[in-house]
Amino acid sequence: MMKKMGRKTVIANHRGAVGKSTTARGLACAFGRMGRKVLLVDADPLSGSATYFKVRPTPSRTLDACLDRRCNVNDCIMHVSDSVDLLPSDVNLVSFEIKALNVSQREMLMQTALSDVADMYDEVIIDTPSSLGLLTTNALTLADEVIIPLRLDYFASEGLNSMMHLIADINATLNQTLELRGMLLTHVRPTLRATARNLAELNRQYAGLLLSSMITETENLAGDFERLASELVE
Repeated sequence: MMKKMGRKTVIANHRGAVGKSTTARGLACAFGRMGRKVLLVDADPLSGSATYFKVRPTPSRTLDACLDRRCNVNDCIMHVSDSVDLLPSDVNLVSFEIKALNVSQREMLMQTALSDVADMYDEVIIDTPSSLGLLTTNALTLADEVIIPLRLDYFASEGLNSMMHLIADINATLNQTLELRGMLLTHVRPTLRATARNLAELNRQYAGLLLSSMITETENLAGDFERLASELVE
């Protein structure tokens, strides 16, 4: 069954190099190829999505400007493909947590900024930094669901309890409808012996939480993300 308009999915893990940004962009493009209208929100100060889509945002028209209320979100969204729009970020987002320190309801700033546009899209995909800070908290407060990418290696579950505790805390206090949609295995190399061993261990630890789709280290990334998109709309 298709989800309602404006489903907001956060891609989050405070561990770096697990494929968060690749997942956010790949999933957004896959949904777009399915004919779904997508908004990709780049809440990562590394701002890789603008480079990926070969666009150059104006510094005064980025997510940071929306959160500061210097710019209306409608004026910051960039059309990057037939079905995908991008709300870009830039390096100024690094200072968000400092600027928001004394702001009332600072965990709700992203929700407020996107409130006028979220329901215009079938899918809102939010990329996040490798941090459990205020940007990730804002994204989770806004979201309907969260996907945690896990790099399939010996250290896949390292520090994962902190991520799980944050999700539980936000669900209990700021966003009672937030759900963990699942854990997405990334950087999967099917030919390695260690892959089966690591996969078995993760299945033992997180039975029922692993998504059936995986992102492999092959040339068919688009196919992997199309399978993931199909799994998420079932």
